[in-house]
Amino acid sequence: MIAALLAIAAFPFTAPLMRALTASVDGMTLLAAYHTAYNVVGVAVLLPATQWFTRVVERLLPSRQTALQRALDPSALASPVIAVETARRVVADVLTTIAASVSAALAGEAGSATQDIASAAAALAAVRDFLSELKEPPETEAERLRMTSTLHALEHASRLVEALAEGGLRAQPGGAPHDPRAAGLCTQAMRAAQVVGGSITSESALGPQAAPIGWSVSSEVAAALAEVEGAARGLEALQREHRAATLASVAPGKLTAADAFARIDAARLLDRIAHHAWHSTAHLLGRGAHDDPGP
Repeated sequence: MIAALLAIAAFPFTAPLMRALTASVDGMTLLAAYHTAYNVVGVAVLLPATQWFTRVVERLLPSRQTALQRALDPSALASPVIAVETARRVVADVLTTIAASVSAALAGEAGSATQDIASAAAALAAVRDFLSELKEPPETEAERLRMTSTLHALEHASRLVEALAEGGLRAQPGGAPHDPRAAGLCTQAMRAAQVVGGSITSESALGPQAAPIGWSVSSEVAAALAEVEGAARGLEALQREHRAATLASVAPGKLTAADAFARIDAARLLDRIAHHAWHSTAHLLGRGAHDDPGP
């Protein structure tokens, strides 16, 4: 339409030129040349404004698909490699979002944790259904290993979300905050998990990291994974000490039995969160043990 308006505006100048050329050029050639020039001028005018024009079209005709629906496109199921990599990135994105939400909740920041958990559960269920529709199994051993690792990452991410849905991150009885050592270790694990997840979601589909079937991990990401593992193991070791100290506080009257059990459950929840975040990130990078136990 824009090119047509330009042609109409320029017609008083192009018509005399066309008449002048009729003596030396036959009508068919002249007509073809006019249409070619019309198309070339239209493209030349719109090319510099492509981004602006795209934004206008997107506002006029917004996509009804969510980002998740666009990522889990059924057409990707035709290729096991693309389908598994798509699922892996969605799991990494969900894990990054949940880790940020947990960190904010432990810091006492108001946020939409409940909404994040519900969205994460729906997204992970969509990934599970997406992989269930895979048309062909992976062909090579490397591809099968990548799919198995992605499934393990999906399972741990799902169990992390389930733990949050069941226990939440409410303050302990009496409004007391979580045990500072446990909360600090869990926050450390969540921040490191965000680094790992962000490194995966930022990979380019056409870049060197995604071209081969392999596990390209930078030193920064490897350090973040080690930090997640260290924090998760630290929380696991802290459980025995925390449990014993909390139960011992009941006899002197420092805590009621109900409060003691509630605090133990709260610390155990942080342990579960860090445990599943660690194993999910490890599997996303192909560095997880496929027989790892889970609480």
